[in-house]
Amino acid sequence: AGSVLAMGGLDAAILKSATLSSTPMARPLAPMIFQASPIVKVAVEPALPSDMPRLVEGLRLLNRADPFVEVSVMESGEHVLGAAGEVHLETCIKDLKTRFARIELQVSPPLVAFRESVLCPAEAADASAGGQTALAAAAARSAATRVVEAATPNGVLLVRVRASPLPASLASTLGDSPEVVKRAVQGVAAEGHGSSSTTTPATAAAA
Repeated sequence: AGSVLAMGGLDAAILKSATLSSTPMARPLAPMIFQASPIVKVAVEPALPSDMPRLVEGLRLLNRADPFVEVSVMESGEHVLGAAGEVHLETCIKDLKTRFARIELQVSPPLVAFRESVLCPAEAADASAGGQTALAAAAARSAATRVVEAATPNGVLLVRVRASPLPASLASTLGDSPEVVKRAVQGVAAEGHGSSSTTTPATAAAA
């Protein structure tokens, strides 16, 4: 099907992909285009604070070597590593430890982005133009609930989200009683686990 050629010494000049040619007049090959963005993100830090420069350099090398990796720094200063999934993330962490940074790492649980509201682009524009907050502009425009649409990068899936505010009394209860909410969620999870593992008499008889 073809030949595979390996070349070294180009890590300082190439980021993820490039076209190599003996003449500058050559037309570059089309870059690799991915139809999705990284779905798993974790924060990484060195086990020893003195190894932070090695971690930064290791993340830079990993970002160059893997076309699908995303490396960023949060406002808090945390270094975030994004991967295509759990298996890809495990491979990236292993490569970071053994090949690129060569240090011991502390990896956080997967990071989940939290958003408090959903707004249409027109509402956000109106809010910024009128000097109001986005939520105030949304409340002033109409009491009707609107639907926000977003498509995946490949255009295959269309997601529609409809958001409406909770009653003030319920929001206050949830905010003041986190332990009650936690016990309720754990109870629902336990009930679901119990129902999935229960064997009915008909099933037992059939077995």
